[in-house]
Amino acid sequence: GGSDGLELNAPWLPQVMRSQVVVMVEPVVQIGLLSRFLFRVTPIADERYLVFCHRLVGAAVRERASGESATILAFEVLNTALPLPIHTVQRKSGETQRVLLALCDFMLVSRLAPPTKVLKFRVALDRLRVIGGIEAYPGLLCDLQQQLVCGESSLPAPTTPSAEPPLSGGLAGDLGQSATEEVAAAQHALQHAASIANDCMDEALVLLAEECARAAPAGTGGTS
Repeated sequence: GGSDGLELNAPWLPQVMRSQVVVMVEPVVQIGLLSRFLFRVTPIADERYLVFCHRLVGAAVRERASGESATILAFEVLNTALPLPIHTVQRKSGETQRVLLALCDFMLVSRLAPPTKVLKFRVALDRLRVIGGIEAYPGLLCDLQQQLVCGESSLPAPTTPSAEPPLSGGLAGDLGQSATEEVAAAQHALQHAASIANDCMDEALVLLAEECARAAPAGTGGTS
C-alpha cells in the first residue's frame, strides 16, 4: 500500500507521521510518481543520508536537462510538523530556490565537503528534530544543553515493555506502548547527540544555543 515508505522509517517518525497513510491512486500511476509523492511527505532520519545532505553544501551541481549549473548554498531540516530535508540552491542565473533535492534532476560536478565532527553534530540535531517532533524538540534541546553543561538529563530512562498484556487493553494499551517507544527513541537520539558533542564541545554548545533560539516557540523570544 501507499504507507510502505513510511513504515520503513518507524519508529523514527514524528507523531504526526505515525498513523497509517492511504494513498488513493489509479492502477496506471507509475511507481516513480508515487515515490516522488512519498518524498514530499516523509521525513528522513537516516544518519548517512543526512550526512550526505550536509556535505553537499558548497558543492557545484548541474541540471541534467538544461545543463545549467548551480551551487548548493545551505541545508536544513524544516522546523515544522513535517520536518523535510531542504537544500537552498543558487542557479547560475542568480535565482535562489529552496528544494527537496531528491526530486530534482541534478548531477554532482565537484567534491563534497569533508565529514567534520561539527557536521556530525548537526546531523545528530537533525535526527533529534525528526524523531522528537516539533512540539518536543525545544524541550529536547534544552535537556541536551543541560546534559552537556551539567551532566544531567531530565528524560526518564526507557522502560522495558512488560511481557504481560496491558490491563486496559485495546487502544489504551497501544497508546501506552507508543508513548514508551517515543520516549526511548528520543532518549536514544539525545544520548547519541551528546556523545558526538563531546568531541567538539565548544562548537557544539554554540550551535546548540543557536538551534535553541531557532526552535523556540513563537512568543518566547526565539524564532519559529
